[in-house]
Amino acid sequence: MESSQRDTLINRALLYPYLAPEHSFVYSNGVNTPLQRWLSENKLASWQDAIATLQQNNGVYTPVIAYGSNRSPEQLVRKYGEHTTDVILSIAATLHHHDIVRSAHFTSYSTLAATFTPSQGTSVSVFVQFLSSSNLQILHRTEALGRNYRFVSFPAHCITIKEQPVDAAMIYEGLHGFLYNNGSPLAFAELSATNRIFPARSQTEVLTDLHQHLNIQISFPHWLMKIAKNEAYRKHLTTLIKTIT
Repeated sequence: MESSQRDTLINRALLYPYLAPEHSFVYSNGVNTPLQRWLSENKLASWQDAIATLQQNNGVYTPVIAYGSNRSPEQLVRKYGEHTTDVILSIAATLHHHDIVRSAHFTSYSTLAATFTPSQGTSVSVFVQFLSSSNLQILHRTEALGRNYRFVSFPAHCITIKEQPVDAAMIYEGLHGFLYNNGSPLAFAELSATNRIFPARSQTEVLTDLHQHLNIQISFPHWLMKIAKNEAYRKHLTTLIKTIT
């Protein structure tokens, strides 16, 4: 593997869940545009008007809570490419009485994915993404639906947009349980939250600690590359980390 490819792989592992705007945005053809600019360009008064217009033209748009890497335009490019058939509206929202924590499974890009869990009093910033049926099917495939996640409805009173409850939303719930730290799920330090009660670590800290805890005998960079290239090894590691308490 060339050094540039190796560096890309390592950065993808360590920088998860990637940067996301603080504001609502629209993703289309590889470009994310601030929501207000996009509404103005399309002569729409609000995101609600945008959804109504999109549904009139393209059918049902499903609201899906994006809380891990799907928050990030960088990841949307990977999943949808630069030629999306339908736009994706990403509306800044707040998840209440829950936190975003690490799922106890390794991904094909050598990192630990996100899931969510109840956390009384905690609020965390997320997005509600409105997806056309075709875009939703693409996302189902990338989330390994039925293997890594299930697609479930989320309690409406626990998700708000500008302090107003969302009527209904769906969410991907992890099927592998949580990575624990002294008996508690391990939250993402990269994701801002208020009144967080679970310990939070960065992805680099967590992966470095696992490298040491599991007594891996190859270097940290080579370990990350092995995880990415070897599916059987990923499954083995996933089994191991589920025993950590």
